[in-house]
Amino acid sequence: MLPVRVHDAVPGAFNVQGQSNPLAAGDIIHAYVYVFTGPHGCLDRTREWDYEAFQRDHVKQWIRTGSDFTDEQ
Repeated sequence: MLPVRVHDAVPGAFNVQGQSNPLAAGDIIHAYVYVFTGPHGCLDRTREWDYEAFQRDHVKQWIRTGSDFTDEQ
């Protein structure tokens, strides 16, 4: 776990670890992070990462293939 600064406010309903208090922009929390180690050319840096889209469209592939996720088209 690493300290992470909250970018935008997060309502308590979306909080993690059983906490119901909202998070304010600038708060620092400890969180699990994923470090992308693949080629930078595989990253789409034109838009912010969308958790809901990842769950809907990619999570099964990511779990199944692990480090090969970057090969998905």
